[in-house]
Amino acid sequence: MLRAVENSFWSLNALAIQPGYVAWRELLLHLSRRLKGAGPSETTQARGRALFDDLKDMFERQPLLLGGIGLAVGSVVAASFPSSRLENDLFGDSSNTLKQGLKDKFTEHTEQAVDTTREAFESLKD
Repeated sequence: MLRAVENSFWSLNALAIQPGYVAWRELLLHLSRRLKGAGPSETTQARGRALFDDLKDMFERQPLLLGGIGLAVGSVVAASFPSSRLENDLFGDSSNTLKQGLKDKFTEHTEQAVDTTREAFESLKD
């Protein structure tokens, strides 16, 4: 079962996440060059590459972290939709309790991610 989940994760990563990241990165580079008139400095490029390499290494060492982030984002999106009548009839209060718990966990993990990102940027400054 875990092998199937892992294979599905890497398939999703290869088909959607990596190409999406590359497209987004290239779009941002293109827009920054058009707005700035020139490319980023070598120092900025080196810092960006170092940050990208650090994130890449982290996700390669901890692949479930990326899956957890995706699950958390998906949970928040699902929780943002209003409940249906069928959901209320079948699950009632337990659904509301679960949604609130997921929102709390998402908030907690988002704060941790922000702190970790801030620390990474601070270390790049030094």
